[in-house]
Amino acid sequence: MRSLLYLLACLLIMASCCPALAQEEPSPADTAADKTEQPAEFTVPEGFTAETAEDPGIFKWKKDGSEIYIISGELFYDSPDALYDTLKKSAKSNPNVASVEDVTIEGGRAFLIKEKPTDEPNRLRMWRLVVITKDKHLHLDMLAPMREFTAIEPAFEAAVASFKLKP
Repeated sequence: MRSLLYLLACLLIMASCCPALAQEEPSPADTAADKTEQPAEFTVPEGFTAETAEDPGIFKWKKDGSEIYIISGELFYDSPDALYDTLKKSAKSNPNVASVEDVTIEGGRAFLIKEKPTDEPNRLRMWRLVVITKDKHLHLDMLAPMREFTAIEPAFEAAVASFKLKP
């Protein structure tokens, strides 16, 4: 009986000291999802550095209080045209949006949403390039604090102008 208690105590100690034994190995699908290829290219503004995103299909860059994201996913609507029209109509009716502009992107339909400026210097102002292809949707989100937005606006314009879908 004493040796059985000793064996049980040893097993409990081993289990508490070696939690890695209980962890599962990542599946090949999990590993592949972490290595999602960026679906588009654009001119990243000077000073922005790439950061690792936690979710597949999201790519991000940061500089001080400013951020840029590419968010990519499968088409979640029956028709790419219907999704495009719905998103664009919604953006145009949003009272926080200053303008919605058509953008030419080879391989997809796109529009740029420019949020209205505010008087709050620390609030983030956003521009969002929405791109819809036959099988996916992408957003290029560019955000900067109001106090910095005027200075970074030309770099955001260059990012939009240089945006290209990868084949």
